[in-house]
Parts: sequence; structure tokens; C-alpha cells
Amino acid sequence: MENKNMFYRGYVELLVLKFLSEKDCYGYEIVKSIKRASKDKISLSVGTLYPTLYKMIDQKYISDYKKQTGESVLSSGGRGERTIGSIGF
Repeated sequence: MENKNMFYRGYVELLVLKFLSEKDCYGYEIVKSIKRASKDKISLSVGTLYPTLYKMIDQKYISDYKKQTGESVLSSGGRGERTIGSIGF
């Protein structure tokens, strides 16, 4: 079971990188995009996704910035862009 969870987390991280390489977006937009791309096979709550996003920010795969409204927006970062480029997404 642990191997399946590790695979699942890795898959979600790759999807996050893929979507953020296309455009900056909010966490809930990533949740909707993952659900749509997986044809409803992966349905995450924002509360489930955010720990992954924070880890990816800490590891410099993605970054976040505040809009004038105070809302946080996510964008791909240096390591994330290199990762996506290296796997040809």
C-alpha cells in the first residue's frame, strides 16, 4: 500500500508541475484540472493537495505570490520548469 501511495503522490506532483507550466493558478484550479485530466479518477480536496503544494514550494519546484487582492497564486519555479522540460511534458 505504501508504494501505491508514493506513486500516487509522485503522479500528483507531476500533474501540478504540468498545469503550472501552462499557467499560474490557484490551488482549487489545480484540484479541478487534476479531476478533469484524470476523467474523475483522481478527486482531491484542497486540504489534501495543499501539503503537497507547500512541500513543492519548500523544495523550489513551484513558487507562490500574492495578488493585489491578497490571494496566493501558484507558478512553476526553476526546478519545476527544468523537471517538466527534462521529461518532455
